[in-house]
Amino acid sequence: MIRMKGIFRLSVLVLCLVLSTVINCGEKPSKKDASGQNQMPAPGTVVIRPGLWIVDPPNQTPVPLRAHIAGTISNRTVQEIWVVVHSIGGKGYWVQPKAVLRQDGIWMCQLYIGLPDTPSGVKFEVRAFAKPKKTLQSGEELNDWPDAELSSNSLILIRQ
Repeated sequence: MIRMKGIFRLSVLVLCLVLSTVINCGEKPSKKDASGQNQMPAPGTVVIRPGLWIVDPPNQTPVPLRAHIAGTISNRTVQEIWVVVHSIGGKGYWVQPKAVLRQDGIWMCQLYIGLPDTPSGVKFEVRAFAKPKKTLQSGEELNDWPDAELSSNSLILIRQ
C-alpha cells in the first residue's frame, strides 16, 4: 500500500510537470540576452505560467472522497497555498489541508470531496489561493471564496 502511494505521488508529479510544460507551449518567454535577442528555454525545461494555476486533475474529472490536486505558482515569495472546495448548489466553502509547496513553484494538496455519504455525480468547484487577507485553517468553513492576493483558475470535480 505504501509503495502504491509513492507511485501515485510520483505519477502526479510527473503529470504536473508535463502539463505545466504543455500549458506553456504557445508562450514565448520575454527573457533577452545581452544583444537584446529573445532566449528560448532549454528543451525539457518546465516554464511556469505567471500566476497561480491548478493543472491536475483535468476539469470535470470524477474523483473519490479523497483526491489529489496539483498546480503551479510563479511567485516564489509565496510561502503557503490554500485550496478551497465548494459543493455547487451548497452553502459552505471548505478550506483543505495546506498544500505542499516546492521551491520550483509546483504545489500539491490532498482534498476531501464531500463526505463519505455524498452521492455519486455531485459537482464541486475547487480553487487555490495564495496570500489570503485573513488567516485560513484546514477544515474551516467559509461563507464565500476567501479574499486573497492570488487565486487560481476554477476546477470542477465530480464525486465518484
